[in-house]
Amino acid sequence: MKIGNLIIRALLNLVTALFPLKDGETSIPRRYLSFDGVISNEKIRRDLTECYRLLFSQAPWFEEWKEEEVMKKFDEETSHPLSFSVIMKGDAEFPIAGFSWGSIIDLEEIAKRISYALSINYNESLEKITEYLRKRKVDKILFFDELGILRGFRGGTDPLRFLTLKGFEKARKVGVKKAIFWSSKKSKIVPVMKMMGFEEIAKIKAKNREIIFLFSPNFSPVLKIAQSVPHNQVTKIMKIASSLS
Repeated sequence: MKIGNLIIRALLNLVTALFPLKDGETSIPRRYLSFDGVISNEKIRRDLTECYRLLFSQAPWFEEWKEEEVMKKFDEETSHPLSFSVIMKGDAEFPIAGFSWGSIIDLEEIAKRISYALSINYNESLEKITEYLRKRKVDKILFFDELGILRGFRGGTDPLRFLTLKGFEKARKVGVKKAIFWSSKKSKIVPVMKMMGFEEIAKIKAKNREIIFLFSPNFSPVLKIAQSVPHNQVTKIMKIASSLS
């Protein structure tokens, strides 16, 4: 664990000390829709599929996904009893501009979950991630299978805030405060999450590029920010954290 991670988390704890953790689900803007489990609305499913295919056809991924492949992946990854999904509405051209989904899972499920999300076989690297998390006293964890926003809809902190809020609140409701997600090292989301106290814990080669895993041992300060802290204050916090990372 780097000293910078400890300093950033201490900063977040300090600046959010007076903000309460709210029970229940926080009211979110109308352009965001959240779901428990598989989405049944066919139009939303089709629009989500198109958003996913477009996003991953672009840099740094350059992947080709068929509609039925995305549908199957989404359904299987949101069929867990403690799964969730969130979409962000776009415009007439792009009805859905962002998405996230995942589940609260047992530690022993993490390797299988990662291998499925990244379409890779179980290997030693995944075993090492499991072992590392076990040493960090992880029992259950919030796992984001997917988190993405189309280029042109990424301005400000609100998209990332409201796309992740559902997962954080659902995890807290069942007593889980640890979280992990993966991304390409070139993703714009990665530095933002590092400023929010997530630390890089592993790298693996998958999808023809380097994938990194970011872990938070306690996302409570991030949840407080997502629930209560105004946008301008979030920006100030991120600037300070950036100077420390």
